[in-house]
Amino acid sequence: AGFSYVCGIKSDDTAWCWGQNSLGQLGDNSTTQRNVPTTLSGGGTWKKINGGQYHTCGIMSDDTARCWGSNTDGRLGDNTTTQRLVPTTLAGGGSWKQIDAGSSHTCGIMSDDTARCWGLNFNGQLGDNTTTTRLVPTVLSGGGAWKQISAGNSHTCGIKPDETGWCWGQNSTYQLGDNTATQRLVPTMIYGGGTWKQISTGGSYTCGLLSGDTAQCWGHNDSGQLTATDSSIPYGTAPVAS
Repeated sequence: AGFSYVCGIKSDDTAWCWGQNSLGQLGDNSTTQRNVPTTLSGGGTWKKINGGQYHTCGIMSDDTARCWGSNTDGRLGDNTTTQRLVPTTLAGGGSWKQIDAGSSHTCGIMSDDTARCWGLNFNGQLGDNTTTTRLVPTVLSGGGAWKQISAGNSHTCGIKPDETGWCWGQNSTYQLGDNTATQRLVPTMIYGGGTWKQISTGGSYTCGLLSGDTAQCWGHNDSGQLTATDSSIPYGTAPVAS
């Protein structure tokens, strides 16, 4: 689900979207709101699909990645800032394992396990040691292999193959979990280390699941999302039921 719209993949591997479509985020070659599931323009079969704020990205059955919708600041990764009403292949092509659409940036992991981000980089959320907006997928500073990545509002987090958790970008509400409020332009290890199974970034906070099946969150707590006060380090909860 993105912002005011939803996408999904049926059992026959076709992809469908519905809801708000003012910027073409439904990918049906229109800007018409759809109140029922509507198939993507061009059809095809899909493995994954992910909604951001006003743009959507997905991975097709041939492992190519495509994005559509708003392209402000290059969040579609096609080396333009042109709005796209239909799924559009990323610049450079290649095969992809994961893709995650954030608010104004996108990140993904390619088949060689390298992680790349693109789009707005005002807060360093692309992790390339700059604040330069990128119109094409750009390798994270330090390179290396990654197993999971999650793009939030103005920050990003990921998990390396050794299951260590890392975050980068805006940190004004402690959403990077490194026990500071310092913006980071490169991946920075989460305070306390540990090994992680999954991590998910929100608007101004982050949550993750440790290898021991305990869930922890950190960052802003304006709506009770941490079940505690604002926290600059992971805040633990009870083990998550299987």
